[in-house]
Amino acid sequence: HPVRNTLHYDSQYMMQRIASLESQLAKLISLIEENNQLIKSMEQQQNQVCAPAGGSVIVRM
Repeated sequence: HPVRNTLHYDSQYMMQRIASLESQLAKLISLIEENNQLIKSMEQQQNQVCAPAGGSVIVRM
């Protein structure tokens, strides 16, 4: 039956789309985590000021 073939094709196509979306979502999550780490390190750098002796002091936690 052509209907069955269409349903089979549609479900295969949907599974492929879902797999692709899962992969893209995993990449996105990974990039967000990387970005968060970058932001954290930038904040930590901003929280340090040079002391007169040349060392660095943490201003706020």
